Amino acid sequence: MNLFKEMFGDFLNSLSEKEKFIFNFISCNISQVSQMSIKELSLSMNISEYSINKFCKKLNLDNFENLISILNECSKTILSNKNNMFNISKDLLNNFVKNINETHINLISDFLFKYQKVSLLFSESYKIIAQYFEDKLKQLNIKTNITSSLKVNSKNKDSQLIIYIIDSIDDITLRNSLEKLSNKIIIVFSNTMLKNINNMVSLFMFLPENKSMKTYNLNCSGHFFIFIDLIISRLVELINIKIK
Repeated sequence: MNLFKEMFGDFLNSLSEKEKFIFNFISCNISQVSQMSIKELSLSMNISEYSINKFCKKLNLDNFENLISILNECSKTILSNKNNMFNISKDLLNNFVKNINETHINLISDFLFKYQKVSLLFSESYKIIAQYFEDKLKQLNIKTNITSSLKVNSKNKDSQLIIYIIDSIDDITLRNSLEKLSNKIIIVFSNTMLKNINNMVSLFMFLPENKSMKTYNLNCSGHFFIFIDLIISRLVELINIKIK
């Protein structure tokens, strides 16, 4: 919640259109405005200093200096909250990386390095993750085919390796999907723990959503991107070793 709006939101209905503009400008630029003089703010909004002083009175503030003092306190709180969020994000990242099985990272990288081509199969909700993976692999000259169609993958004789990125899916649907790909090497990434899947795939990677990420409104699919980056980092190492 915007701190300035929290403090002065009750005054909003009593403001004129011009004063509402000032209110919204300040609430969206708290840190910047807190460092301005009344003249600088006047020029930034193309509004007279008189109108700004009148606006301050409407908020029951003694003067513009009083407004700046409040904005400085708001700015400090915003900075503190950002630092807290950074520390929370850093801890979540460290915990996620620490719990990843490095053997799995190496195994997936070895497959990609060996075959030099892969089909990325994805659930529609994870399209952006598959596209991110595709872009990273192509930068390393790994031939990549990306699709949400099982038919395309089952008929694609050129690509023996398939990485299937899926969200929540029931066991029966998944089994039916995998049976169509039975002649392929299949690696599955999923945020859902799936039963009796290990005998149908070469490797199953369970990447659960972190409840803390939801609590702090962080990207709940972020762990997929981190996992992909770790695979790419290992791939780069393998490529560099080969070059040497």
